[in-house]
Amino acid sequence: GAGLTLSEEYNPEYINKKTELKSTVNKKLTLNDSPAIDAIILDSGNGAKITLTDDPKNQSIPSRALQIAPEGEPNLAGNVNIQSEKKDINLFTKAEEGRIFIECLNESGSNQVIEIQTNGDDTCAIRIKTNGKVDIEAEKIGINATDSINMKAGAAINIEAGGNLSLKSGGT
Repeated sequence: GAGLTLSEEYNPEYINKKTELKSTVNKKLTLNDSPAIDAIILDSGNGAKITLTDDPKNQSIPSRALQIAPEGEPNLAGNVNIQSEKKDINLFTKAEEGRIFIECLNESGSNQVIEIQTNGDDTCAIRIKTNGKVDIEAEKIGINATDSINMKAGAAINIEAGGNLSLKSGGT
């Protein structure tokens, strides 16, 4: 079952141009130059794959993309973990109107959470910085600090409530 396949197959229905290295238990490295696929595919043999595309014509995955995915149903696995033992993990866009999205896409999902956390001592911080503005939009917003909450504005602070506005203090 293991081996190396070199294919230069042309027929009216499709073009099959690929180089594939396969292990005895179906682990595969495929360099596929067929116009419909046009990608490098690393397949673990248990259904999990990493696909790096050039410009596939079948439109199933975008051009110049990296896709990490399990295959087949039901999807019983599929975590993607990015971890660095020594240095930073950086995620950048240099586009003029670049955007970075982190989103739970399943509209019928429940208990979806996006969590950002540090685990070090009290010198650790989570910072959100921009030259523009920060918008927070939600049905409900909860803020809980075990110590102080400090707010400062270079201009006015405006608070508007559609109902009651309650303030409670244990001191002044």
